This record gives sequence, structure tokens and C-alpha cells, in this order.
Amino acid sequence: MKQINPFQLKVISSPELFCDRETELDILLDHVRNGAHTLLISPRRYGKTSLIEIAFRQLRSEGVVCLLADLYRVDSADTLVQTIAAALIKGLHWKPDKTLTERLRGLFRSMVPQITIGEKSISVAFQYSKTSDELPPLDDVMDAIGRFAQESGKRVCVAFDEFQEITELPRSKHIEGIMREYIQRQEGVSYIFAGSRRRILTKMFREKKRPFFKLAFTVPLPEIPEEDFTQYVIDRFAKTGKTCERLAAQKIYKLSRGYPYYIQKLAFLSWGRTVVRCSRPTVEKAHRALLEMESGEFEAIWQGLSLVQKQVLRALAFEPTASPYAMSYVTRHRFGSTSGLRKALMVLEDKDFVERYPRTDEYRLTDPYLAYWMREAPERRISLE
Repeated sequence: MKQINPFQLKVISSPELFCDRETELDILLDHVRNGAHTLLISPRRYGKTSLIEIAFRQLRSEGVVCLLADLYRVDSADTLVQTIAAALIKGLHWKPDKTLTERLRGLFRSMVPQITIGEKSISVAFQYSKTSDELPPLDDVMDAIGRFAQESGKRVCVAFDEFQEITELPRSKHIEGIMREYIQRQEGVSYIFAGSRRRILTKMFREKKRPFFKLAFTVPLPEIPEEDFTQYVIDRFAKTGKTCERLAAQKIYKLSRGYPYYIQKLAFLSWGRTVVRCSRPTVEKAHRALLEMESGEFEAIWQGLSLVQKQVLRALAFEPTASPYAMSYVTRHRFGSTSGLRKALMVLEDKDFVERYPRTDEYRLTDPYLAYWMREAPERRISLE
């Protein structure tokens, strides 16, 4: 029987496939059980959604109703309302019987459900009128969450993934205000606000004039320790009858710079290239393949940057620094002015392309493979023409 690759390239919802994060999981569960809200922040593809799914698996076993709304593709107040409503309906797990329409009408006050029944699935859309402030009925869908918790007597946990995306919407501050109004007075409902654009999320919850000021406990996801992930890789290989040398597993970790998404992907490719034993040359071949696979996304990122942003990203790819405004650094990388540098660096941080690494206080590229991509083909990657 052919062995299945033991490394996952999708959201992990099974605890046995998860590596570490016991501390963060315990904190998250404790907050939900005690009615507190949590701000969960980390770079993209760092395991936030997997951690939420693992937590939901445990909470559901305790009778908690869990709702996950992915806001990454929300581009208007209408899609925001539809996304939250869909998450609520999906999380309730109501049977698609004749009573479904009436139950949904009882759940919402101004939104009228339209149910389409297909051969293998049921889809629900909503009709509604704009409110007096010309917004879709966000208040209705937020109120529905609280009323369900109150009327059913069940605890509810709502996770908003990529929550920072609501700041891009027209009248975003007003939208934030409506959401906070309902969140802060609901009983029996805990919220998890997860996101990857850390600078923007931090502002949302720490600036005094923002609606979400001090609404949640902040839980950052740090790097998983090298020894934990190294042993994880070795053990996953062993479960399929293959051997991964410790030095090879350490190389996977170091090339990935402790980044969970890249560890899983590099280990996946290394396992596929291993017949019996995975060595460092095997990992190096997988690394080259991974770099080529990611190049399309990196090209798109590069083309979306301004000239100065490209210049700053290039400089940090080759030379991370704790002092980007030092005259020697500015001169060496030929920045036109410190004001332009400062503005570009702020934008790159907002997009989470650049981070300030707490252990060294250095500015560096958040994505290690974006840095490899830029350094290893400089004649093509860093052209400023």
C-alpha cells in the first residue's frame, strides 16, 4: 500500500498532526471558557487558523457552538454581513428540513433568507434593505449571534479570521463601532480576532480612539522552538517507515527560519524525494523546488510595490538592520531621503512584508522565502527600472 505524505499543506484540525502550541491553545481555551475575547496575531501562514480549528474541536466537545468567519476576501459591508451570516448558519449545523426557512427567519429580524436546494448541497442567500445610515444590516447579524446564545442557553465562540481586512472597507470606523456595540454587551459569547497584518491589528486594539480599544487579550504566536519542530519532522517521517536524519530535519527548520507553513511544505517536498533516508542534500533539492514554486506569488508582490518600497525591501533582504535610518545605511543603499524611507517602511510593515524581529530588534523580511527569492537572482529581482 502506497504511503501518504504525513505533512499537511492545508489547515490542520487534528491534534496529532499539530506541533507544539500547547501554551497558546490552553490560553485560548481558558479565555473562551471564561467569556473573554482574544486577539490572535502572527504572520500569515503561521498556524492561526489551525490553532483555532484545534480549539474549536475541543470546545465543540464541551457543547460550545463555534463559528468561523474568514474575512480575507471581504470587500464591502455587504460581503461582510453575508460572510458573518453564513458562518452563523454553518456553525449551527441545523438540519436542511422543511423548518429551516422558518428557523432562519426567526434568527434574523430584517434579513430574509433565500434557500436554494441542490443535489448535494444547500445554499442560503439573504435579501435586505439598507439601514438608515445606508449600510447593510450588520446590526441584525451581530444581534442574531447574541440572541441565539441567550435563547438557546449555549455558549458561543466566534472567530474572525483576517479581521484587519475590515479596516479597508468604506466607513470602516463606523463598522467597527457597530460591531463593538453588540460584542461588548453580549453574554455567553466569546470572540477571537485573528489576523496577520500585525501593525494594523495592534492599532485597532491599542489606540484609545478606536472602537476595539482594550476589548481583547493579545496572544501572539511566536516561533516554535527548533528542537520541538525538528523532532516533529523526524517522528512524522518515522510513522511512514522513512528516516529523516537529525541534521536534515534541522536544515528544514533553519531554511524555513521556524516558519510553520514553510516547514510543512519543505518537509512535504523532502519526504516526497526520500526513498528510505532523508539527508541534507535531499532537503537542499526540495528547497530549490519550493523556491521555484513560490516565485509566482513573489513576482506578484514585487510588481505591486512602489519604486521606493522595492528599494527598501531589497535592502532588508540583503541586509537586515536595527538602524534603517542611520546615515551609513541610507547612503549604502542609495535611499533618496529618510522621509521616503520612513513612509515606505511603514507601508511594508502594514502589509506585513517587513517585521521588526524582537530577539534582535532588526527590521527584516517577514517571509524567509521572499528574502531567498530576492537574494538568489538579484539581476531579475531587484531591478528598479
